[in-house]
Amino acid sequence: GLLSLSRESMAVRATVTRFPTDPDEQESSGLPWGVTVTPFALRDENGNPPAMGSDGESLPRCENCWAYFNTYCELDQWAWTCSLCGTLNGLSTHAIAKYSRPESCPEMSSSFIDLELPCKFCSIIS
Repeated sequence: GLLSLSRESMAVRATVTRFPTDPDEQESSGLPWGVTVTPFALRDENGNPPAMGSDGESLPRCENCWAYFNTYCELDQWAWTCSLCGTLNGLSTHAIAKYSRPESCPEMSSSFIDLELPCKFCSIIS
């Protein structure tokens, strides 16, 4: 059925690796663009199960649009460029050390990750 088909699909699939910064640029490119997101997918774009990681509270966020750092972002030695809005964001000392070994970071190897967050990010529903 539909559920099993969705669960076998990858989590995120983009038509392009960079997105236009505004509608005029998108229109002038002449390219179709978009992202397909499959919630609760069992596999990423490489056919792998979700990457697991800790330290989720230190995942960088864009200063402009608050998107999380992800595998589609461009990474420089001391900064990263947001894949959604194109803003150049600085990296903390901790993040610079962490991303100097990108192969050890799940957010650098897959678009589909599960990161642990400390309890301060949790809320109790009563």
